[in-house]
Amino acid sequence: MNIRDAIDELGARVTHEEIARALGVSVASVRQYRLSSNAQAHRSPAPGWQKALAKLARQRGKELQALAVRLERFEYATGSPQSSPTRRKPRA
Repeated sequence: MNIRDAIDELGARVTHEEIARALGVSVASVRQYRLSSNAQAHRSPAPGWQKALAKLARQRGKELQALAVRLERFEYATGSPQSSPTRRKPRA
C-alpha cells in the first residue's frame, strides 16, 4: 500500500447512490431530502431513514478500521513508518 492509496481510501465518502440504494429511493430523492425545508422541491424522507443511514455509517466505520489494520501491518512488515512526517530544521 502506498500513501496515495491510503489517503484515497481514508477520504472516500458514502455517495448519494449508496444512500439511495440503502433507502430504496432514487438519487434525485436523496438530493431533494437535502434541500432546505422551505425549498419548493424539498421532500421529507420516509420513516426509518435514521436506521438505514446508521447502517451505512457502521459499514464505513468497519472499512476505516480495516484500513487502519492494513496500514499498521504494512508498517510492521516493512519495519519503517514510511508515511511518518519528517522533521525539518527550523529556518534561521
